[in-house]
Amino acid sequence: MPINTLPTTSALSQSLLLLDQHFSEPLNEGMLWQQQGHYRYQCDGQLLDIQEPWRIGWDPLNPDYQIIQSLRYSRAQRLLFMVEQHRKKGGQISHTSLSWKHGDQALCQADYQLEKGHWYLYHQCLHQVHELNRPIHSAFAFYPALRVFTGEMLAACENEDTLVLTPDIRADSAEQNKLKASFDLRRSQQVQSQPHQQQYQLSGGPYQQGNALFSVGADGLLTQYQFQQGKQLWQVSLEQLSLKKPITATIIPLQQGGHYDHYHRAV
Repeated sequence: MPINTLPTTSALSQSLLLLDQHFSEPLNEGMLWQQQGHYRYQCDGQLLDIQEPWRIGWDPLNPDYQIIQSLRYSRAQRLLFMVEQHRKKGGQISHTSLSWKHGDQALCQADYQLEKGHWYLYHQCLHQVHELNRPIHSAFAFYPALRVFTGEMLAACENEDTLVLTPDIRADSAEQNKLKASFDLRRSQQVQSQPHQQQYQLSGGPYQQGNALFSVGADGLLTQYQFQQGKQLWQVSLEQLSLKKPITATIIPLQQGGHYDHYHRAV
């Protein structure tokens, strides 16, 4: 179902500017960004005050690493949720850094690492530090809870019950627990396949078979999503901007891989 009000190119560009404003690390100078775009949200046909830009590129000073940056921002909700992920060649995650600020709540930060059969978490919130080191079992997926990573999560869960680790951004989680590790068991299934598009249904966690439909492009990125939650219909749509330089690399598939949307609905 199309979104009623489509953003102008200017609005899309303003959304992408949020990345420059909030990701101010030195690595951004000279970065070779190859793909960029944003996701727009609506509920029951009404466009929402949510901006979710993303970009994918390579650091020319360290070409062995791919970098993905994305954030979810709402002025009305006073929300800023940021994710930056570094991957080695071949798709292995080096680390994923996250930060969460909502209203008057404290800033929470987390860093997840996956390596050598283990996952690690360093979490800091309300002047408290929390650390975990746990083994990775078979059928495991890591999902950093933003849309640019959704296609990978669906692929990781395809036709197999998969334990999905995602940072906790649920509305009912305690302030000091935001971004800590949360888990549920999920399974995805292709329901339709076309040359440049696949459609999936997902069960497990907040999902029941048939209440959510995901469309994924040939490059592995989520392009459309809708989720029927009670009487409310949530929809997400991808808008991309072409870059001046040809795109020579697409997002590297993860071997790990849902989540709660910033309005705290399961999406």
